[in-house]
Amino acid sequence: MTHSTPLDFLIAQLVLVRETVTPGERRALFRTAERGQIVRLRPGVYIHADVWRGLSPEDQYLARIAAAVASEPGPLILSGLSAAALWRLPLIGSPPRRPEVISREANGGRSAGSLIRHSTGIPESVVDFGSFAITSLARTLVDVARTEAFETAVAMTDFSLRAPSVKDRGALSERVTKDQLAEELESVMPTTGDARARSVSEFADGRSGSAGESLSRVSIHRLGFAAPDLQVPFVDATGTMEVDFWWEDVRGIGEFDGEGKYLRDEYTHGRTTAQVVIDEKNRENRLRAQNTSVARWDWREARSLPALREKLLSLGLRPFRRRFRAR
Repeated sequence: MTHSTPLDFLIAQLVLVRETVTPGERRALFRTAERGQIVRLRPGVYIHADVWRGLSPEDQYLARIAAAVASEPGPLILSGLSAAALWRLPLIGSPPRRPEVISREANGGRSAGSLIRHSTGIPESVVDFGSFAITSLARTLVDVARTEAFETAVAMTDFSLRAPSVKDRGALSERVTKDQLAEELESVMPTTGDARARSVSEFADGRSGSAGESLSRVSIHRLGFAAPDLQVPFVDATGTMEVDFWWEDVRGIGEFDGEGKYLRDEYTHGRTTAQVVIDEKNRENRLRAQNTSVARWDWREARSLPALREKLLSLGLRPFRRRFRAR
């Protein structure tokens, strides 16, 4: 299977020291770097500063991956968070700085410098991206679940279990099943973090609508509250509304409000921010008219266990067990 990749554009923007022909050209390149006109990504690899400044943190990480692809000898197999970036999986928190690869060397392992090398064995299933390869989606999710924070792995796995939207193309349209995840984990066992990977797969739910909702579910679980039902429809004379979280026993609704709801075109559909706020308030009034209580929270509150706890208590919920500790 071959995919096109956003790395193609970034690779084209790279400036490689090895491509300088004369000592004079090399000195000129280094003077350009000293003036801040190009940015060093790794030894011997630079990118134009104006391009770098225009990239999001996620795409800056892709640029570092592009630099590794362009300069490392031999074909690379990207893994872990690097493979996840190519699969365009949602990341909670800041991207790492160093690309991750699976080492073909027997001594493999984590390495210093500009690459992280893993020695978990060359997987049978990899996906061809032309001049490099990445681990399959199932293997990528298993590796992330074994090694990264629980909420990061849950957000990525939730996304990959979800039915793709009509707008998803290429890597964004790829999905897995829990059976595929179980088979992939079985193929690498015994391995470090396999219990964590099983916990992630058991907890993951393709009904979760966004990374913020996935983080919220993890925080709710850690706080010891009952798991909510997800994407439950409410119908009134105006139409149907799906809510993020629903606790039927207290008739409580939880809604995660990410910034994208108010700023991104795919959610605003041409409306101003003020109009979106008004529409959300009207929607909340319609929900409350059905004998429900509604609590809303944002990224900050989803990350803060004390803040989210207060929101959940306001719905009439009470913790039923001690706080969860992720493996």
